[in-house]
Amino acid sequence: MDEGDVIAVAVGIFIVAIFYFSIKSELPGVIALLKLPALAQKPAFQDGSTRTLQAQIDGKEKELKVTTLDNLLTKMMTTKKKGILYLDEDRKGGRNIEMELTSDDEDDYMRLKLLHGEETLRDQQFNLDKDVSGPFHFISEALRDV
Repeated sequence: MDEGDVIAVAVGIFIVAIFYFSIKSELPGVIALLKLPALAQKPAFQDGSTRTLQAQIDGKEKELKVTTLDNLLTKMMTTKKKGILYLDEDRKGGRNIEMELTSDDEDDYMRLKLLHGEETLRDQQFNLDKDVSGPFHFISEALRDV
């Protein structure tokens, strides 16, 4: 191997190393996006059934026919500001999921709260521009016992 070949191999290794480290931080996000279609089409309920749940979207009572996680989130995201999904018949004392959408100059956010009556069981905010699969996981876990 002559000097030119050694330089070419060294430059190639350098380019591969730069490429690897530049995408390393983005790789988890890319993998999550690739898994999103399967996650979105996952049945919302453990038994795979379609159910009708009561909701309040921007102060208006609605019935949501829910089959998949995507189906549920799409319907809940029709809110301009805030939505509540009732998981139990006892709305005030039962379990529910509150969803609030906000944005700043650069990103859109979704805040999800799982409540049982007045008690907050879980509260999490997702940057929808950076973590689009987070709300699907949150909703899936919240619906596990419904």
